[in-house]
Amino acid sequence: MIYRNGTMFRLSPVNALNAENKVLNFLLKGEEIHSVFQTVHSHVFFTNKRIITAGFQHRDDEAPDYFSIPYSKNRWSLGA
Repeated sequence: MIYRNGTMFRLSPVNALNAENKVLNFLLKGEEIHSVFQTVHSHVFFTNKRIITAGFQHRDDEAPDYFSIPYSKNRWSLGA
């Protein structure tokens, strides 16, 4: 799930090969996409170096919003 503006969205898995072209220009040398999830208007890419979100909720003539969160800067963890 992903939170945006206090609202929770359900993420659905997507085939990484089909979605890769959305962020291909943003990938660093040696970076690989491990998994991709989507909401109605956004994609979340988990790579071996960071999390990339791509928001496609704008009109067709507007550029999507991209956010990149390196794992080295994350301050959260999963687990009990």
